Amino acid sequence: MMTSKLLIQRSFLLPARALHKNPVVYNSVDPKEVDHFTKFGDEWLNPNGPMKPLFSMNDLRIPFVRNGLVNTKKISEEKSKSPKYLSGVKILDVGCGGGILSLPLARLGADVTGLDPTPKLIEIAEANAKKNLPGGVLRFECGTIEEHSLTNSEQYDAIVCSEVIEHVPVKDSFVNSCVAATKPGGSLFYTTISQSTVAWVMAIIMAEYVLRLLPTGTHEYDKFITPKDLSCYLEKANCNVLTVSGMMYNPLTNKWSWCPYNAVNYCLHAIKRYK
Repeated sequence: MMTSKLLIQRSFLLPARALHKNPVVYNSVDPKEVDHFTKFGDEWLNPNGPMKPLFSMNDLRIPFVRNGLVNTKKISEEKSKSPKYLSGVKILDVGCGGGILSLPLARLGADVTGLDPTPKLIEIAEANAKKNLPGGVLRFECGTIEEHSLTNSEQYDAIVCSEVIEHVPVKDSFVNSCVAATKPGGSLFYTTISQSTVAWVMAIIMAEYVLRLLPTGTHEYDKFITPKDLSCYLEKANCNVLTVSGMMYNPLTNKWSWCPYNAVNYCLHAIKRYK
């Protein structure tokens, strides 16, 4: 009888006070964002709470990762139909929060490291994984991608950065560090919000002030990024952008669907070039 193991690793690389001290190493982290998301506390694990759209987004972003890995031949079509189709794939979930995406990726067989600069969220993610992961390999570390990439250069088959970069003030440092941690030929998957008038209306005015789906102040328009700009950062960091797909959220049904435009939410898949 084979048994699986759950590996939970606490590595507090970034004390909260350090967020305010070292602008060179930690310059992709905005302390205000850390404080904001800390306040959500255990609501991170409530599928009917403010994180509800992130739970339902798994129905799109996990298949997006699977299809990207199939298209780049990291996993085969045949394997993609198996219950553990991510076995043998080493994934870094950057800005993992409470582990809403990390946990299901590990359930699919991936060797997952969840990385977040917020100590409270790492504690929540660890507790949730210990309770709910039936088997697999899952690590959580408290730190930044800049710090992590220094000691984990070209270690991951895939980097997942979902609903994170729109909270990052310094995009180039952040993207460069994500790429640095990716193996040549490896994939980078982003989901985020475009910088457009319609995104401002939908993601801020409607989501935060009208429908109250999120607390006010969750998003800042100046931190949104267009697919074109994100693609430029990735191209400059030695990547090729393969796919950009628009997404749309229906708050009445709590369902995400693909859409033909990417002016609000979108997914992007890039691959790191071989040197």
